[in-house]
Amino acid sequence: MGLVKNDVSLPGNISQTIQLDNNPATFDTSVYNIAAFNTIISKIINIIPNYTVLLSEYSSLFELYKKYNDENENYDSTTQKQFTTILKNERNTYYKEQGIESLHSYYYWLLIVYIMIIIVFVISMFVFPSDWSIMKKIILLLVLIILPFGSSYIMEGIIRLGYGIYNLLPKNAYLDA
Repeated sequence: MGLVKNDVSLPGNISQTIQLDNNPATFDTSVYNIAAFNTIISKIINIIPNYTVLLSEYSSLFELYKKYNDENENYDSTTQKQFTTILKNERNTYYKEQGIESLHSYYYWLLIVYIMIIIVFVISMFVFPSDWSIMKKIILLLVLIILPFGSSYIMEGIIRLGYGIYNLLPKNAYLDA
C-alpha cells in the first residue's frame, strides 16, 4: 500500500497526523488508528451544529453590517448635501447683504445730491430773475419734491411701454419658412 505524500493534521493537535493511502476503501490498522479516527469524527459531528449556528450568526451580522454601511453612506451624502447647501446659503446671504449695503450707500449719496439740487433750485428761484411766473416755479418745485415718491411708478410705466413695443416686433423674422 503506497502512502500519499501529504499527511493530514488532526484538529487541536498539530503534531499528530493521520497518514492516508491511495485506496480509501482499505483500512490498514498499521497505517490508521481507527479509535483516533472515530474520536475525531465524533468531535467533528459535535462541533458541526456550533459552526452552523456561528455561520448563521455571521451571515445575519454581515447583512446587518451591509445595511448599516448603506445607511451611513446615505447619511453621509445627505449630510454633505445639507452642509454644502448651508454654506451656499450663507455665501448667498453674505453677498446679498453686501449688495444691499452698497445700494443703501448709493441711495444715501444720491439723496444728498437730490436734496442739494432742491436747495439750489429754491435759492435760484429767488436770486436769479427768469421769465417764468412764480406759480410755474412753485409747481416745478412741487414736482421735484414729489418725484422720488412716484419715480418707481414712472419707471414701471416706461418698462411696460418698452415691453409693449418689443412685443409688436415680428418674431423669427430670419427663419426660412
